Amino acid sequence: MKKSNIVKLILTAFVFGASNFANAQDKATLDILVSKGIITQDEAGKILKSSSIQVKAKEKETVKLTFSGRIHEQFMWIKSEADDPFYKDTSTKSGFRMRRMYLGMAAELANGWSGNLVLDLAKTTNNGANYLDSVTISKKIDWEFLNGKLDVGYRKVNFVFEENTSSSKLLSIERSPATRYFVEGQSSGTKGNIGFGNRYTGVFWDGKADAVKGLSYSFAVTNPQNYAIKPNNSGTDNTVNLWASVNYKNDADTSIGKLKYEIGLNAGYGMGANITTDVYSDNGYIVGANPYFKITLDNFTLWGEYMMANIQYGKKDAAGNFQDATPQGVNVGAEYKFDCGFIGQIAPTVRYSGLFTDGHGAKISDTINSAANVSSGGSDYYKNANSIFAGINWYIDGNSVKLQAGYEYARFSGSPSNESFASKSADVNAFRTQLQILF
Repeated sequence: MKKSNIVKLILTAFVFGASNFANAQDKATLDILVSKGIITQDEAGKILKSSSIQVKAKEKETVKLTFSGRIHEQFMWIKSEADDPFYKDTSTKSGFRMRRMYLGMAAELANGWSGNLVLDLAKTTNNGANYLDSVTISKKIDWEFLNGKLDVGYRKVNFVFEENTSSSKLLSIERSPATRYFVEGQSSGTKGNIGFGNRYTGVFWDGKADAVKGLSYSFAVTNPQNYAIKPNNSGTDNTVNLWASVNYKNDADTSIGKLKYEIGLNAGYGMGANITTDVYSDNGYIVGANPYFKITLDNFTLWGEYMMANIQYGKKDAAGNFQDATPQGVNVGAEYKFDCGFIGQIAPTVRYSGLFTDGHGAKISDTINSAANVSSGGSDYYKNANSIFAGINWYIDGNSVKLQAGYEYARFSGSPSNESFASKSADVNAFRTQLQILF
């Protein structure tokens, strides 16, 4: 092979390797090579034809396809230990795990229509939503007094700020005990996780108030139970949940840096959201509120929220009578990013979480991901929980490539209202590290 041809081959391979054969860039790059006399126009045509990759949608009305992914791999060490004078219940879990494996596909059609499907291949549930993160059919609307997007399908409602913060942007590796207690699948009508929030099947509206810059709002009508793509199989409840939220964002230049702030209020009402078929023929209602805020000043971030829900038939008293319960929760977190040049940003972070169940009770395994239950006073349920998380986030390439490490200590204490051993308690110590990539 002639030396000139070898040079042509090397230069062409280098340029196309760097540009990853993006069609528009390929054409422009080949034109430059032709203009410099490195390759001929005929050679450029052959290269472009052989290297072009086409992705076509089945329906001609589709104007844009987007593929996305998110991978989380964790190493965890978690120890649960009950403080029981009669029996020291202890359990330890450790090892590597694939925490999340998301694959997303979105299609934009003409006239504002779109479809979205996101799978989490690491997820399993038993309510018909196995491996599903979200599935929606959407329509953008921009009328004189109505501007926003209508979703029909399966997705998260706006309730609990930390839950609605993408797992790719969490400052802590896992969501807090208070968050999980409110939004993870319901345990029972009188004990454990409430199951009020997270993913539902229904109709969702996310709108913007054009008259006030930064003001947005949302409404939703959904089935009463979360993590399900169809009505409750038991057929005991044909009610719906109603959801509403309002959010205001703004920013300002100050003498000490760029200030961004966000405040909001989420609320929900489910007239049959508390499954109580063992109590009455009708389920109980749940009504909840969730005010929150987030402040960012240059590299410093502070956020917090309060959660409250009133649950009809939510607990039993010492005599076994059913009463309403009003669990409450609070989250407060902070992070500061240090710019470290070419290696990215290093950010220490902390978070406090408090959970006060008002006798509805909480399990360790329900409120701390992958932690084991331990019994104190003969029960796995505790009245309150407090936790502190401290960690380091390394933003290697923003959130696209991120390494996190952190330690969480949680104290579970007290007994639900229908149990003895009011002084019972348990401790959880958890270390995790997680590597994330987004594409």
